[in-house]
Amino acid sequence: MGTLAEMLSTPLGVVEWFVYLLAAVMFVIGLHLMNSPKTARKGNMVSAIGMAMAVVMAFIVLFAGEVSNGFKHSVAVVVLIVGIVIGAVAGVVSAKKVQMTDMPQLVSVFNTVGGGAAALVAKRKTLGDAEPKRVRYRKLIVD
Repeated sequence: MGTLAEMLSTPLGVVEWFVYLLAAVMFVIGLHLMNSPKTARKGNMVSAIGMAMAVVMAFIVLFAGEVSNGFKHSVAVVVLIVGIVIGAVAGVVSAKKVQMTDMPQLVSVFNTVGGGAAALVAKRKTLGDAEPKRVRYRKLIVD
């Protein structure tokens, strides 16, 4: 969607906004709970539930958009599914192979991948316009 006002103009947009907000709050609470060994499992579960909510909401929004467009842009759904499968396989393999003493290095690698993904999204966003936007400047003359 576009702006927040456009998002909140439909019932699905309102639900989407609240689900994403709740997912973000759950993720932050889960991170806070991971500070202690006693609550780390609970924190991991809270964060995982929040992220699952966000992914399910993304599927719902994509599917609703595709239904209204007549399934013209179904590539987005396929890309989302492929990304989830690749991430799940990488997570399961690394969880099985990496020793607990190597966890900081694994977290570092995951953070690097996340940073790289954010950089690619930013690059796409900045280069995505077919025609560059023109900025007009006016001179301010002060006597």
